[in-house]
Amino acid sequence: MLDKWDIEFIRRNRHDIMRNRTVTVEAIILDESGKHPVTGQPYTEEVSIGEFEVIWRVPQTKHMDRLQHQGYDVETTDRFVKFHVDEDIAHYMDELKYVVRNNIRYTIITIDPRGIGRHPNRYEFLVRRVR
Repeated sequence: MLDKWDIEFIRRNRHDIMRNRTVTVEAIILDESGKHPVTGQPYTEEVSIGEFEVIWRVPQTKHMDRLQHQGYDVETTDRFVKFHVDEDIAHYMDELKYVVRNNIRYTIITIDPRGIGRHPNRYEFLVRRVR
């Protein structure tokens, strides 16, 4: 069983744990700039909120007929992305729509808060390549 000292040790050493496992992605939100006067549909534009270091993981589907994550079937173009809360992205979690890596756009399918203790210290996303 983990006690509070174990949890603090993990939090203090998180950057060492992540070393040499991260890639850079660009995070994109949709910003509402107004509404159409007749239909009431929102005008939205894509806004980049910056580049972030994340852990990028390809789902392991070897020896499986099907893999699911939170009720979604995981496809071959899907990836798991872990954002850490100490990044400046924490207050954009509800608005985040896309991540871009190597000029390839991925849409966010699920957001899963992760961590030890009361508050999540990272978020894991299931992202799918946009065609």
